[in-house]
Amino acid sequence: RSRTRTPLSGCLRGSRRSCDDLYPALDKRLSHEGVTQVRFTVTSEGSVANATVAKSSGFPSLDAAAVDCVGRFRWNAGTNPGGQPIDQTIALNIQWNLKQQ
Repeated sequence: RSRTRTPLSGCLRGSRRSCDDLYPALDKRLSHEGVTQVRFTVTSEGSVANATVAKSSGFPSLDAAAVDCVGRFRWNAGTNPGGQPIDQTIALNIQWNLKQQ
């Protein structure tokens, strides 16, 4: 069973909380694991823009899946001191781990 962790789950809204369903099948078969750091902007509307790999897992398909995954999350927008929603940049580590049942 694959497990991915997203440490900013308190900033997330909606039901998606992991990237497990996006773990590439070939990487599972080859036992590829690693951490992909994705840098992106959470817009004032809570969507993702400009997602890029900041640090590779060493496996291009895991990196691509991580970028795809953060784009599917729905985020709570940051706010300025006056409480108005603002864009903010986040760097998030997506951990790709295979666990035996």
